Amino acid sequence: MSFLHPTLITGPLLLLLGVPVLIHLIHLLRHRRVQWAAMQFLQQSALRYRKWILFRQSALLLVRIAAVAALLMMLAQPVLQSPWGRLLGGDRTHHVVLLDDSFSMSDQGPTGRVFDLGKRFLVQLTGKLLEQDGTHKLSLLRFSRAVEPSAGPRFDVVQERVDRALYVQLERMLKATDVSQLAVGPAAALRVVARQPRLADDAARIVYLVSDFRTNEWRDATEQRAILAELQRTGARIQLVACADTQRANLAISSVRPATATRAAEVEMLMQVSVRHFGHTAARRVAVRLEQDGQSRPAVCWTKSAPTPPQPASSACNSRPLGNTP
Repeated sequence: MSFLHPTLITGPLLLLLGVPVLIHLIHLLRHRRVQWAAMQFLQQSALRYRKWILFRQSALLLVRIAAVAALLMMLAQPVLQSPWGRLLGGDRTHHVVLLDDSFSMSDQGPTGRVFDLGKRFLVQLTGKLLEQDGTHKLSLLRFSRAVEPSAGPRFDVVQERVDRALYVQLERMLKATDVSQLAVGPAAALRVVARQPRLADDAARIVYLVSDFRTNEWRDATEQRAILAELQRTGARIQLVACADTQRANLAISSVRPATATRAAEVEMLMQVSVRHFGHTAARRVAVRLEQDGQSRPAVCWTKSAPTPPQPASSACNSRPLGNTP
């Protein structure tokens, strides 16, 4: 059993249970003995009903202690984890979903876009939670929102109770949600979850990592493994949800920068484009489409691009005059 407010049943507040005992003792001490002639008849009567009086006083003391204990339990709000607790509706679970919305999730798989599969999993998870017993809460954090420098991490959903209204809200929100233009990995989102204090009402916490699990993000995953191990030590269950059926070759523009130091309005200049190849086999006829002020320019084309070594820096590059770049 756990409690929403465990501090109410520990420490000095437990002394409240001694208040009924103190009242009982004060009640006994307030009597004064007075000797008078008929006292002997009363003493005989008291001896005759002594057991009944002790039983009544003990019962009254226990009722007072139970009333104080019940008040403390109501304030602490116990969470029952046994089958009886689930039967009474006391089982609570907090589901934390970390959704990868990096640009690599726009990859097309046999059953559609990888990002769409991730959104579909979230909707299906919410639907299944609606059919289960107990109380379920949901938090949703996209990878891109875990690295926002100005506003800080922003959850799309924060500890919302899973009900029909949340299901409809998620469906509407996910339809309008698309991948970001960032190449952010899972480490930032995992750090946000690890820094958050565990909710006191969590009988269980499940962290879902929904991603395509790109090799470059998990090749040296020392930080990710450490955070996941720390979450498990705090009692959280980790669910890795892979949206990509296989790892396909991935080409990415790693940088776009001026090739010359001098820049002036209405003067053409060279831009250097770096393309990084994350595949295992050579890619042929790699084209980079260029646009200037909304107008298409002739594409830059590499006849062959070799796979990137295990610990690379961007190497393949080409240049082309763009013109009128501010």
